[in-house]
Amino acid sequence: MEEMSTQDIVKTEVERTMPGVDWRIVYAQIHEMIKLPKHRIFRANNSLFIITNNGDKTADVAMCNADTPHDMPKSIKDFFKAMKKCGFIEVEFATDRPAMLRMVERAGYKPQTFPIANRKTAAGRQLVRTKVVL
Repeated sequence: MEEMSTQDIVKTEVERTMPGVDWRIVYAQIHEMIKLPKHRIFRANNSLFIITNNGDKTADVAMCNADTPHDMPKSIKDFFKAMKKCGFIEVEFATDRPAMLRMVERAGYKPQTFPIANRKTAAGRQLVRTKVVL
């Protein structure tokens, strides 16, 4: 696996999941977010995990991913291990992709999902809130 720049990771994610959106705008938004003490970013391989610390040993997480399906479970596992080492007890994220839940399971964790009422993606898939206890 060749290591990509953070810009290339964001570009890959945005082009894949948000057609027509300028990746540079998303990158600038992430850059501004992490200037605030509540937000941090963690990199594992070619995945970026954008962390919002809730202040109660939990965090909300968004991800920009350019890993291969083979490498993704390792990135997720590395991220969860680092979060646990930092004292977090659970992380939550939203997804509409069943493959993402399978990646979490392949990383050795059991995701708990909760449908988000009246929230579907442009493709018509149900958005779910996913909790992982570390």
